[in-house]
Amino acid sequence: MIQKEKTGSYTLGGEEFIVNKANESYISYADYAIALVDKIKNAKFIQKRFTAVGEKK
Repeated sequence: MIQKEKTGSYTLGGEEFIVNKANESYISYADYAIALVDKIKNAKFIQKRFTAVGEKK
């Protein structure tokens, strides 16, 4: 099932594999979009890969 709703919460990481509280590597489309915009605005991962994970509603 694809979740498009924004949960408003996500966790960022570097190249390491991260999971949420349910031990899943998951993020909704909306939360991923927000994480990507935040990454661009804050310039936290310049020329680096990043990982984002969120919780299911």
